[in-house]
Amino acid sequence: MRAVEKWLDLHANCSGPSCIDQGGIFPVYRGFKRPGSELVWTPGNQTDEALIPLLNQNCFRCHSSFRFHVFEKATVAEKKNAIKSFVSSGYMPPDRKLNDATKGKIVDLIGKLP
Repeated sequence: MRAVEKWLDLHANCSGPSCIDQGGIFPVYRGFKRPGSELVWTPGNQTDEALIPLLNQNCFRCHSSFRFHVFEKATVAEKKNAIKSFVSSGYMPPDRKLNDATKGKIVDLIGKLP
């Protein structure tokens, strides 16, 4: 429900830099907070701006409704060790094979989360 509320909020007045992503919302602006946490994907944070598009492209399809939501940064940070292990082993994503450069970039950036 928080994801739906965030989508509605972002699209209510879609203008400015957050809406220039080929007619959509840049992924870093789509993040939402987990109750009890202030951690959220942050525009201007180099790690966030590099990582969330990769998670959006490679993980969102399943992890927007199964186990956790990639746009909820607190949960991604909490699961970072498992994510690093699953991605580096090639177990995730299960529907395609990532090249070594993409896997390495995801693993490196996930490791930089708090």
